[in-house]
Amino acid sequence: MPNDVTASIPGQAPGLRIAGSTPLLVRPPLLVVRTDDTAPPEVEWSVGAVSEQCGIPTATLRSWDRRYGIGPSQRTSGGHRRYTDLDICRVQVVQQLSDRGVPTQTAARVALSMDAGRLARETAAPSA
Repeated sequence: MPNDVTASIPGQAPGLRIAGSTPLLVRPPLLVVRTDDTAPPEVEWSVGAVSEQCGIPTATLRSWDRRYGIGPSQRTSGGHRRYTDLDICRVQVVQQLSDRGVPTQTAARVALSMDAGRLARETAAPSA
């Protein structure tokens, strides 16, 4: 099944399968924070926007960033977190796995090990 996620949980059999993962939808961007002259506009999201979009408290998002490296890949010159769409996909994968009982640290390792294509597939809207 393409939406299955495999994770190894310490103390349990390797390769635990989290079957039937329902992909989470990513809403359209709320704001464009910055652009440069050589690249197409890059959409970036504040921690508050990601919190609202994913239904995860801002304190949890900040904690995941500090503890597990699941956070924004960008920061403003003032140090404010700015999430890209790929960062949000990682957050959603951690959320999906955590909701199914996988420890957050393990879920974070799984999300960080996924390439952009896999993250997109895991968080894509279901096909009609």
